Amino acid sequence: TYKWDHAFYNGHYYMYFGVVPVFLLFILFKLITGRTLVTYHATQFFVMMSIIAFFLLFYLIAKKYFSKLPLCVYLLVTSAVSLIALGYCVQAPALYCTAISGAICCMLWSILFYFYAVMYVKKPIWQVIFAVLGALAGALAFGCRPPVALGNLIALPLAIQFAKDNKGKKLVRKFIIVAIPYIVIGILLMIYNYVRFDSPFEFGQAYQFTVSDQTVYTNVFERMDIAALLSGIVYNFLHTETISKVFPFINYGGFLITYPIMWLMVLYFAQDKVREAIKNDKIKMLVWFLAIVPVVITLFDTYWSPELCERYRLDTYYILGILAFIVIGYRFKSIEKKDVTISLVCVLSVISILFTFLLFMQPFDGNFAEYFPEQAEVVRKVIMFQSY
Repeated sequence: TYKWDHAFYNGHYYMYFGVVPVFLLFILFKLITGRTLVTYHATQFFVMMSIIAFFLLFYLIAKKYFSKLPLCVYLLVTSAVSLIALGYCVQAPALYCTAISGAICCMLWSILFYFYAVMYVKKPIWQVIFAVLGALAGALAFGCRPPVALGNLIALPLAIQFAKDNKGKKLVRKFIIVAIPYIVIGILLMIYNYVRFDSPFEFGQAYQFTVSDQTVYTNVFERMDIAALLSGIVYNFLHTETISKVFPFINYGGFLITYPIMWLMVLYFAQDKVREAIKNDKIKMLVWFLAIVPVVITLFDTYWSPELCERYRLDTYYILGILAFIVIGYRFKSIEKKDVTISLVCVLSVISILFTFLLFMQPFDGNFAEYFPEQAEVVRKVIMFQSY
């Protein structure tokens, strides 16, 4: 009798999802074609642009710090990370994942522009231009999904690195210019919130029709529960699911449990040679931010949500994917004989890719397999070499 997961305020229904995708895609599509863009296609576009950003960013990182990384490793690890970070968006591309994929897309391009500005560009004017593009993309992410946009914290170690490399009076002016997109987008979002909900800081969650009373989130201190916060971290990173005897055999679990490529990230990050190589290249702060920010985002999600689910893990997947690529890259840089490592990384990357495909066939949260069980059954029979 009411619109599920919509906000209701003063007799009107509202979307509590970020408005930025509307301006980036939906309005332009309507003006150009005269037709309404379907959310499925919007998600497809954001996923496509995110995958492009992954490949470009990882190429720039590899070229800068470990140029001798085997091509097969670059291709397989990047493919695995892309599927892990975006696979759920492909499975359930409507409504929720339009905003989520939009935020991930903005953040990946933001990090890409920032990295290019700090690590590659030498001319001051182009440094500022690319940094402003990074700031604009990062600011727009807040208008898609705020928890994903907390990845803007990764810009801090890059900004510190830039300050070390470019000392002078003009440095403050450059930072002020780069901050302008955040200020402008922030003001516009607050005006948008105030027009709808009479509060510049209310996106609509407090008035959302969902499984719990959202108004309790307006009181910061009443919501503080240390046990729940720790439980959220365990759920996102280490939650385990039993292996089923029927297709597709596996179910969603914690990020560090479900995908074998992440086992390597933890294993290699624990090695002294890898951490020493990272320290020697002066990106230790960046790497630690990549490790800590997902925890911060998880705490934020746990605090502001009635319960966690797989789509909330997407808020952190893209950051941990970047961390995994860097750590694996430094593993290759810190060793002499790479044959075994190449085989191990490639095999576990392929297994991780296979797992994302199996999860695609797991009926879950209104995804493809849940809506079209007959199609999932066809796939199962093909894989099991059965007639259909």
